[in-house]
Amino acid sequence: MKQMKVSFKDPKEVLEFVNCVTKYPFDMDMKRGHILIDAKSILGVIGLGMGNISELIVYNEECGTLEKDIEKYLVA
Repeated sequence: MKQMKVSFKDPKEVLEFVNCVTKYPFDMDMKRGHILIDAKSILGVIGLGMGNISELIVYNEECGTLEKDIEKYLVA
């Protein structure tokens, strides 16, 4: 399992992010506070809100390609 922090500025970025993570066969969730949603659900990700930092939880150790694909959404 790998955890990364992500943030989105607008709904277009959410759509791009969801389209990107959907390509991967492993499960991913997003968490903000006590809310946990499927990271491949556009409505769920939008529901977490724009401009907020959320935690992406990837249930796979080998996710180097994923990190590169979503690097513009990652927060240090």
